[in-house]
Formats: sequence, structure tokens, C-alpha cells
Amino acid sequence: MALNEDNQQLITLINELDSSGYLIRKISERPSLCPVREFELLIEEKSKKDDLRGLSAAAIEG
Repeated sequence: MALNEDNQQLITLINELDSSGYLIRKISERPSLCPVREFELLIEEKSKKDDLRGLSAAAIEG
């Protein structure tokens, strides 16, 4: 598989997982390419924020 095809598949996957564009914005803030571990950290960070939003919404509703 060509490198461009790999890149396109990665971009497509990120877009599917990150409908808000959070990860893409974070990645674009960095001038260098993000290694895999940095992607993982960004995903973990987003998950924590999503969890906090859910807890906040539940607290407001409840």
C-alpha cells in the first residue's frame, strides 16, 4: 500500500472517531508529525474530557 493511501486511511479513521474535530485541531497545532503514542495520549485526553462533560450533564440534570 502506498504511503498516501495509508495517510488517507488514517485521516478517514480519525475523522470517523473524532466527529468534533478535536484531535485534528490538536495535531494541526504541532508542526512535527505526531508519533503513535502522542495520538494515544490525545485520544485519552479527549475521552477524559468527554467523560467529564457527561458527568457534568448528569449532575445538572440530577
